[in-house]
Amino acid sequence: LAEKLSGRFATSPAPEVEKPVASPGAVTLKEFQKGVVYTSWGKDELGSPASDLTLEHLYKSGVRHLGIMIVWMQETIEEKTIFADPKDTPLDSAIIHAINKAHSLGIKVMFKPHVDVKTGQWRGDIIPSQEWFSSYRSFITHYAQLAAKYNVELFSIATELANTTTPAWQQEWEGVIQEIRSNYPGPLVYSANWNE
Repeated sequence: LAEKLSGRFATSPAPEVEKPVASPGAVTLKEFQKGVVYTSWGKDELGSPASDLTLEHLYKSGVRHLGIMIVWMQETIEEKTIFADPKDTPLDSAIIHAINKAHSLGIKVMFKPHVDVKTGQWRGDIIPSQEWFSSYRSFITHYAQLAAKYNVELFSIATELANTTTPAWQQEWEGVIQEIRSNYPGPLVYSANWNE
C-alpha cells in the first residue's frame, strides 16, 4: 500500500503558486493608514474562502491597510532557535493568497512578524544571543523575499522585542536590517511596544 500511495503522490502535480497581484501603490509618508492587523491561528486559514469574505467585509468597512501577522515560536525566553509552528504559522501559499486578495481589493499590505514563546511568556522578555539573532535573520529574510516578490508595501522588521533592542544588540540589528534591505526594497518599520 505504501508503494502505491507514494507512486500516486509522486505523479500528482505540485500545487500551483499564485502569481503576484499588482500593488495598489506605495505607502506614502503623508498617507493616513486606516487598517487592521490580520491574524490567523491556522496554517491555511489565510487562503480560505472565509478569509476572502473577511477581507471583502473589511474593505467595505473602509479598511485600506492590512498588517498580516506571521507568528513563529521559540520554546522558552532563553531559547536560541525560533521555528515555524506546525499548527499556527501560516503557510506561504495562504499568505500569498491573502496578499493577492487584499491587493485585488485595493488594500495595501504590511508584513508584521511575531516571535511568541511556547511557555506563554511575553516576547519582550526574550533573552537575545548571537545564535538567536542568526535564527531570527533566517526567519525574517524568508519573509523579506516573499514580501518583495508579492509587492508587499511595508515591512516590519520585528514586533515588541524589547530585550533585543538595547544598545548592546545594535550591531546585530544593523546586520538584520542590512539583510532585509538586500532582499526587500520597500519601507521598513519596527513595531515597538509602548515602553520601548
